[in-house]
Amino acid sequence: MTKTIAITGAASGIGLAIAQRMAREGWSIGMIDLSEEALQAAAETVTGGQVITIAADVTDASALRGAFDHITTQTGALHAVCNNAGILRGGAFAEAPLADHHSQIEVNIKGVVNGAYLAFPHLQKTQGPTHLINTCSVSAIYGAPNVAVYSSTKGFVRHLTEALSLEWEEHGIAVQAIWPPVVKTPLIEAEAMQKVARKHGIDMGPEGVATEVAHMLSTYKPVRVHRVQTLKFRCLYVLQGLLPGPLFRAMVRALA
Repeated sequence: MTKTIAITGAASGIGLAIAQRMAREGWSIGMIDLSEEALQAAAETVTGGQVITIAADVTDASALRGAFDHITTQTGALHAVCNNAGILRGGAFAEAPLADHHSQIEVNIKGVVNGAYLAFPHLQKTQGPTHLINTCSVSAIYGAPNVAVYSSTKGFVRHLTEALSLEWEEHGIAVQAIWPPVVKTPLIEAEAMQKVARKHGIDMGPEGVATEVAHMLSTYKPVRVHRVQTLKFRCLYVLQGLLPGPLFRAMVRALA
């Protein structure tokens, strides 16, 4: 039986890379994003499996419910959901427009809650192991200056993932988070993010994230709930619990 994955934020960046990779693996792909035009253009690059595109705003629960329902009706089941849609607004917290902070909270928190909540009944009734993968970020290791609200929303994603990994285990749903570093996607093209990108370097493209997601989807009973990418940030993730607070804070400041 062909497996089906639904991906939010699928018209570009990490979401599109995941769609392309899983289609090559033979999965049916449900691509969800705001713009139907952007989705259609993106879908032309996704080959190997059935592709369904649905324009929906993840902050609109009714629209997202309809998207999941449509994908399941077309394919017969939903085996995995990538809760990937997110936005990033960089810059000093007090200097950024308040609307930018609010928009990140809406998409990165409310959108993720909607995605998990509305995907659950479909994942629960699908035979065999199913998966929910949330896109987190290495900025969730410790509050990151100049991306303070984005970092905070990813901290929310981190803890939601942990809680649902425990709650949903009895339902046969593996819940994990992928933690990318700075990735070459449209999220970092804004002028305010160029300083961050130059300081950290671009550790990988979205294809590197998609490869890790494909590995996560290849097995059930995951060894790790959190998949932190690149050795540098895996070390930082481990050191958070080992170093004294002031020393770890100094390390984060040096990396910011």
